[in-house]
This record gives sequence, C-alpha cells and structure tokens, in this order.
Amino acid sequence: MCLAYGLLAASAQLTQAQNLTPAATPDAVALINAQAFQALITSNKPIFILDVRQQDEYEAGHVDKAVLIPLNVLPDRYSELPKDRPIVVYCRSGARSARAVAFLRAQGFANAFSLSGGFMGWTEFQAARK
Repeated sequence: MCLAYGLLAASAQLTQAQNLTPAATPDAVALINAQAFQALITSNKPIFILDVRQQDEYEAGHVDKAVLIPLNVLPDRYSELPKDRPIVVYCRSGARSARAVAFLRAQGFANAFSLSGGFMGWTEFQAARK
C-alpha cells in the first residue's frame, strides 16, 4: 500500500512539473522544471521568484529579480508574499524549496511551485542553452 501511494505521488509530481499544476496529493510538491520556468520568465507574466537559501548563497549567485527570504525566517515573513500570481521557490538543489512550498501551500498559497533541481539545475540549464 505504501509503495503504491509513493508511485502515485511520484506520478503526480511528474505531471505537475510538466503542466505547472497544483499538487494532487498532500505529500506531493508542485514542481516546475527549468524549461517551464524559463518560459514563464520570458512570457512577461507577473511572477514572484523566491530564494529560500541563506544570504551568503544568494550573494554568490541568484536568479534575476529573486527575493531572498531564507527558509528559517519564512514562517515569520510569508505574509509579504503575493497570492495573486505564481510563486517560484528555489534553493540550492530543491530540498529546502520543497519544504517551503509545502509550508506555503498549507498557508493558502496554492500558486507556489518548487524549481526542480534548484539553483544548481537552473544554472546547468542556462549553461546548456549557450
């Protein structure tokens, strides 16, 4: 039973990453892949980009127009986030952003998505495009 639920959750995550749709199961995290994120950025539609890494990580490099709110202070600052547009959350590799998205969705942010692969995946995607 647990294995079947895990497979369903993994399947839901793959579908979400491709379609940018809300999580279908409580344990699934809504994902957006680098290609879809790039398309969202270039569409010029309003989005909010949230970096949940630490200050030193942000200073070493970040996505253009990203707002830094480290994961450890997010519970105190989530009210600063917009609910009227998609929020793309990222960290170094995707683990912290997945926790942030789970937290945000529990607070009613149905439009929050975790960048699959995090900043590392994003920089690899950007390098491959050149």
